[in-house]
Amino acid sequence: FDPGIYTAMLRSGAGGLALYQSSFPSVATWKIEEFPWSARARIFVTAVNPDTGALSPSPVQSAVIIRKVCSSHCLRCDSEGSCLECEAGFVPEEGEVPGVKIVDSVVKWICSPCAPGCATCHHAGAGKCDAGGCSPGYGFSQGFCIPCFSPLCSCDEDREDSKSHADLQVISDAPTKVTLPAKLPCRGCPATFGLDEEGDCLPCLVRGCKYCPALDFCQECAEGTTLRSVGSDGNGSRIVQECGPCADHCSRCDLLGEGRCDPEQCHQGFSLTATGVCAPCSIHCSNCTKAGPGRCDTGSCRPGYGLQGASECSKCKVDGCDVCDFSFGCDVCRDGFGLTPDRSCEACATACKRCTGAGVDGCAECVAGFGWDAGRCFSCADQCENCAQNGPGQCDPGQCSTGWIL
Repeated sequence: FDPGIYTAMLRSGAGGLALYQSSFPSVATWKIEEFPWSARARIFVTAVNPDTGALSPSPVQSAVIIRKVCSSHCLRCDSEGSCLECEAGFVPEEGEVPGVKIVDSVVKWICSPCAPGCATCHHAGAGKCDAGGCSPGYGFSQGFCIPCFSPLCSCDEDREDSKSHADLQVISDAPTKVTLPAKLPCRGCPATFGLDEEGDCLPCLVRGCKYCPALDFCQECAEGTTLRSVGSDGNGSRIVQECGPCADHCSRCDLLGEGRCDPEQCHQGFSLTATGVCAPCSIHCSNCTKAGPGRCDTGSCRPGYGLQGASECSKCKVDGCDVCDFSFGCDVCRDGFGLTPDRSCEACATACKRCTGAGVDGCAECVAGFGWDAGRCFSCADQCENCAQNGPGQCDPGQCSTGWIL
């Protein structure tokens, strides 16, 4: 209710509300139908004794509630409903937000659509498209987006290409009539597809091929395979190609050939042997390129494990430790713990993510929702997820919880 009502209640009755001084925590939930919205609002709540009807000595109040008045297709707007960021395919422009009462002096921005098939038109404006801004499956031509021959390809045209289309269409809803092609030929195809003579994208004819500039010619094989020639066609006009497999757990074998693996091309957790194949590192290890199979490189054990002076990963002996490659103690403690002079890990203060040492004033980085000040962590503003920049009790730009704005 209005704060004036509460003030009047304080002044009335025998002793007003000051008679009741004790308090205890309580949680309650309300659903308010037909809330009397204005640009901003705040809810005040006071408790009542069910037996005597006496009210609590002071009310509690909500944070400022701001009505979300963003227009359609708007991702982010200010408290007056003016759009700051639109969805893909839309651009902010001056307009009127339907159903929102606006002060005459306030300039409103709403989201207007780009040209059909366009994802970005920030420079060209509503109804058109930025160069390179067409959605997948469309190509840019004279400020508009035209379907490609294939929805898989890219087909932005050069200026010279616009003079040589036989199949054209007229865009009559543009400010001036524009003649455009009905479809654009593909200029590039995704992996495992190549261009045919018609300008369409079709699967590569060489099985396992990643890039094929022509359908029957492979330029690069997919990961784990290598390209080889196996002969020619019947009349000798075309080389027949295949993509053969590398060794197991190998990415590339273009140098050593099929069934083997090139140096430093084994998958994570594996290393090259003297015979050219990939063998596993030690357990709990992600990389052993230098140390070799069955061992582990320094710094490559999984969190909580380390070499501890040996060549294989074993569980750290210090609680709260992430890295322990040296022969004793801990090298790096996990989040929420600080490294002590004797190389053990002690818990940081409350809400501290990383600390230079144990204790109340040794925090170097706070967890989300808390801000750092002189080695301590204090809560950010209500409904704020990060205040590392502006500090405790405040909120950084763009860091309010969903549905809240600064």
